[in-house]
Amino acid sequence: MILTLKILAVLCLFCLAVATRAEITFHGKSSPAGAKGTGSVNVSYPVVSAGDMILLFVANKYPTNGPSQPTNFLLVANSQGSGGQGTDGLDVGHTYTTVYYKIASGVESGLVGVTITGGNSAAGVMISYSKGASSTWDMVATNGADNSGGATS
Repeated sequence: MILTLKILAVLCLFCLAVATRAEITFHGKSSPAGAKGTGSVNVSYPVVSAGDMILLFVANKYPTNGPSQPTNFLLVANSQGSGGQGTDGLDVGHTYTTVYYKIASGVESGLVGVTITGGNSAAGVMISYSKGASSTWDMVATNGADNSGGATS
């Protein structure tokens, strides 16, 4: 099964970290991580500075449950979604997507392990954004599913 990060990119459009009264700046992204035949994936941290918003995107197959919440990360409200159609198999069937966040302390490095109970494949990536020092972060998210068959464009 090949999980593309298209699902994560679509979620990125809906999960917005909004700084009040200041411009948001993209700071960095990790290399995409994938795991096949296991219920866990290890995602590397992106470049971060203290105060950055770190978003962790995870897509998994087959269970209809999301991953266990990684240490020091919080679930973005309304960011979990599942959907799909057909018999679960290579590039078809049900998927589950989840977005977590944390405010960086500035010393983050290494890998974050994400466990999916009953899962057999997963993909993940992290991105970071910075904002003005006097601003605050506010999170807005939504999710959806495409449960119809057919070609994608």
